[in-house]
Amino acid sequence: MGTYLGTTLHFTGPQIGWAYATTATGHRVAVLSWACSPTASFATRKAAGCAALVGGAIMWYVSTLTSFGRFFPVLILYACATCDRCR
Repeated sequence: MGTYLGTTLHFTGPQIGWAYATTATGHRVAVLSWACSPTASFATRKAAGCAALVGGAIMWYVSTLTSFGRFFPVLILYACATCDRCR
């Protein structure tokens, strides 16, 4: 990812670092969010399946972005959606 962000999208070194920090940041946000507490009527496996589908759609969208200002928040959203602690 670092090579792609640096050579293709021309992100700076700190921006690439922030892109790598999204997993830690997103997971901490997700642990505190509603997505991590499926109700009794919504099975955990269904929540995990939905999170995987949503995560795939978000990752596809991330691949179309070229500016860091749009790339970073969507990547945070992806990290929140695919938080493995929430399954």
